[in-house]
Amino acid sequence: MRIAVIQRSKAAGMTLDQIAVLLDDSSWGRHQVLQSHIDDIDRRMEEMRRSREMTEHALRCRSHDIATCPRFRAGVDDVLARF
Repeated sequence: MRIAVIQRSKAAGMTLDQIAVLLDDSSWGRHQVLQSHIDDIDRRMEEMRRSREMTEHALRCRSHDIATCPRFRAGVDDVLARF
């Protein structure tokens, strides 16, 4: 059972340190580590959702150069703002 927990946790992006805390029932930081991981999963899921939307648009878009499409560019404005 512990091996399955380790494998699933690694696949979900947890570090070995986080997994160690997860499996240690005496660890005081268990809930904090788990909440932090949930927050990270939510952030990654949102990024994947946005990436999927962008890819679906690119698939349907008639622009030869996708970077010139106004709707496509609006979908990456948040990324451009970081530069």
